[in-house]
Amino acid sequence: MHIPPDDRQRTLNVELVAERFDLGEPLGDPTVAAWGWGQRNLVWRVETRGGVFAVKDVIADLLPENPEIALRVESLAHAAGVPSAEPIPSPAGTAFECLDGRWYRCHRWIDGTAKQNEDTTACDAREMGAVVARLHRLRLEAGRLPPIARYGRRHWRDLARRAPRASWSALIEHNLDAIDNAEKFGATFDDAAPIGSHCDLNAHNVLFTTEGLVLIDWDAAGPASAAYERASTAVLWSRRHDGRFDLDIAIAFLRAYREEGWLVDLSDVDALPRWLTGVAWWTERNVQIALARPSATHDELATHLVSALAAGVDTVHHQQAFLREAIARL
Repeated sequence: MHIPPDDRQRTLNVELVAERFDLGEPLGDPTVAAWGWGQRNLVWRVETRGGVFAVKDVIADLLPENPEIALRVESLAHAAGVPSAEPIPSPAGTAFECLDGRWYRCHRWIDGTAKQNEDTTACDAREMGAVVARLHRLRLEAGRLPPIARYGRRHWRDLARRAPRASWSALIEHNLDAIDNAEKFGATFDDAAPIGSHCDLNAHNVLFTTEGLVLIDWDAAGPASAAYERASTAVLWSRRHDGRFDLDIAIAFLRAYREEGWLVDLSDVDALPRWLTGVAWWTERNVQIALARPSATHDELATHLVSALAAGVDTVHHQQAFLREAIARL
């Protein structure tokens, strides 16, 4: 595990965390189990007299938009048998607690490993298709989909001009047309009948255990389009390290999903532009972090995301062509 130089001295006040979440008396020192997005968040393994727990340590800039809705969806899914780690809210019923300027949430510990999307297999995808179908079948209530983010050219240009020397700044300036087109294309799909779901089904948010797949990191949970989630997950898990897409993996996922009683058809292809709304929102948020807390890491992450957004329309067209072929072969 690589620990960023700035975080080598990161510590956890385990006694205070255990008290806030009523975990019982700590036993031994906590250990870092995993790093999250851009190595800015981390997960601690904490053992107490009450059991073993995963404590997520989050910077305020990356707190989820609606943590209590996310907790509600996650808790209902877990209670209904969707394979997931048991969420441990605070005694006050909140998902997160703020301690010493950082935010924490807690789950029962589950032994397992995560993967990158590019390292998943057709067997993994088949199991994931069944798990996602079980989650969707619950039709959890979570409200309407959030409004589609449309920041517009002026907003992106203003962000770029606030940090003209940053690497992402020049990228924005040179790609304003592409970014604007990505936002417009992302707005072409909406879903009038959303369901409560996980909303971030990348393989790094799944534990691969000896007993099967377990969905973790439900911080983004809330209203979702079932069509978009099945389409995007089939595509995401199919991507390989060399950039190609593996048809066998997409077909395995979609067949398992369909075998659970759900319809899969070519209309799902039209849902894929929705990905661009999430990319635009996540890019804007990371640019704001880079502006508020300048560092090489924040600039690098913002640059990566601006590049992805600028190429977003071409990316989605490529994904749509691939998904059409996969569905045609079911």
